[in-house]
Amino acid sequence: MIKVTPDHEKAAEAYNTVKAMNCEYVNIIAKEYPISDIKVGYYIAGISPATAENGVSREQWLAEFEQLNGTQG
Repeated sequence: MIKVTPDHEKAAEAYNTVKAMNCEYVNIIAKEYPISDIKVGYYIAGISPATAENGVSREQWLAEFEQLNGTQG
């Protein structure tokens, strides 16, 4: 499992869910699956509220995603 950062290829799939959440910190987790012998794909395995110790700031994650993708919240 990996944490999905705003620059991850699956971040766009998490964006609307993260934006709709009403919490201060979130955990966005992706899992890998094999596409071929040399290529790996990812899917969003979970998005959940978190604490400062085990998550990331929801507002900061959204702001960075929007800056990277030229979108407005």
